[in-house]
Amino acid sequence: MRILHTSDWHIGRTFHGVDLLADQAAALTAIAELVAEHGADVVVVPGDIYDRSIPSADAVAVCNAGLEAIRAAGAVIIATSGNHDSPVRLGAGAAFAAHGGLHLITRVSQVARPLVLNDEHGPVAFYGIPYLEPEITRAELDVPGARSHQEILDAAMARVQTDAAERSGRAVVLAHAFVVGGEPTESERSISVGGVETVSAATFDGADYVALGTCIRRRRCPNTSGIRGRCCRTRSASGRTARRCGSSTSTSPGSRPSIASTFRWCEN
Repeated sequence: MRILHTSDWHIGRTFHGVDLLADQAAALTAIAELVAEHGADVVVVPGDIYDRSIPSADAVAVCNAGLEAIRAAGAVIIATSGNHDSPVRLGAGAAFAAHGGLHLITRVSQVARPLVLNDEHGPVAFYGIPYLEPEITRAELDVPGARSHQEILDAAMARVQTDAAERSGRAVVLAHAFVVGGEPTESERSISVGGVETVSAATFDGADYVALGTCIRRRRCPNTSGIRGRCCRTRSASGRTARRCGSSTSTSPGSRPSIASTFRWCEN
């Protein structure tokens, strides 16, 4: 199965007062082109679809058009909410959207209910862990004394691991978290004090592939392969704009996922 991993779209963000919607629309178009070019079966987006919890109408229109283009290119889309998203707003209509191939995971109750897709090698279970605020989610996760993101992610992953142990096939985990050793993306603005938000990479042990959001640089997690996708804008020496749309991953039983970064160059 071929997976295109991207994250942190931050649709609707401005840069020093400059509207970036046209650039973001072009980046989403590039993702759809990559899906068609590489024959991606699934596009995973672990968090921060929007830059604000209440996105503008124009931001929603750009995002919807991008999702439609990616789906039309042939990929199923699996997305979770990030710390910049409103889980309630992003997840509105999720059950209906799933029938069209867009699977939105925004609630604690969905953590251990994977989307299972099949290829010639058998089933692949996709688990989504949205950004989980300890104060809001600890009761539902049955860890009432939890205060840190580490404790919350441990509880969420325990549910994932329990469910995965009862299934055959491969397991892919999507998570939006600040993993120890990573560097925050340029699009991230810290909303925490101290290191309470960070979690250990070992938290995700047991998954065949971990698709992480929030951080920018590729990083291997112990006993699995985990990287951060991104969809951002950088300036090259030639004056062109490189839109780094994410990473392409191929999975098959009994082997480590094969990972390759994917890019699109666009003239300014």
